[in-house]
Amino acid sequence: MRGSNGHDGRREREQGSFLKPTVLKLVFLVEWTLFILLEWLRGKLGTSGKVLVASYPLVFFYLVACALVVWSQYTRQVARGWKLLALALGLAATDQFIKAMIGAFVPYQTSVPIIEGWLHLAHKHNLQGSWLVSAFNLRLVGPAMLTVVVVATLFGSAFCHRYYTTTKRESVWADVAFLGLFAGSASWACDMGFRGYIVDYINLPGVVTADFKDILLAMGVAALFVEVLENPDVSLRWSGWRQEGKDFLQLGGAVVGFSIQELRGIRQVLMKRLRKDPRA
Repeated sequence: MRGSNGHDGRREREQGSFLKPTVLKLVFLVEWTLFILLEWLRGKLGTSGKVLVASYPLVFFYLVACALVVWSQYTRQVARGWKLLALALGLAATDQFIKAMIGAFVPYQTSVPIIEGWLHLAHKHNLQGSWLVSAFNLRLVGPAMLTVVVVATLFGSAFCHRYYTTTKRESVWADVAFLGLFAGSASWACDMGFRGYIVDYINLPGVVTADFKDILLAMGVAALFVEVLENPDVSLRWSGWRQEGKDFLQLGGAVVGFSIQELRGIRQVLMKRLRKDPRA
């Protein structure tokens, strides 16, 4: 009842205030704000014009956050079961389709102005696998290890999302977190697996060049934090290293056990279908 009453109360407060700032909406601005601050401290945004170009995406992230907050007030799910997975794969495929079109029609190392000086369509290759890694010249492990991490993220996000929505609660934020993390990781895996580099095409002149995958990952991470803040059953109180470690191990064991049961269920379904139709 406590969670339901809180949800209804938030709905009443938010109705008629689409653009009103709230903590949940501001969470979606954190990552890009930190990027702007770090770039400014590094002297990469020397002019007021570059600061403006770097800042206007905050409007995009904020409007998306506002739309998601409203959406979350009227439904508990984005989609159910295989439909959600299909949507995630569709988002990853969309990113890959755009990159195929970029490779076919935009020459390498060039850009086409959409809004002159503010937003360009570019064709750049990122060998480091991430615009964030490239922007700050970070040194990460090799491609093989990164691939293992991404594959683990793909399977982990799927089973963790399934575990959470089955045993805890259904939530738009949990679905959006899954969509962003799964689709972004899947698109990354396609790029690095088939091309060996990332095709970046969303260019903020003089600031950075990114892709749809980066937006998906940013949205997924932000939604994950929002879900933690929104769920009344999730405690943010620190219980000490020993207790936190114990809780983490218990949670990990529960997720692994749940995942094994899910895999067994999938196997049984496939075996039944094969018995009915041996040609399959």
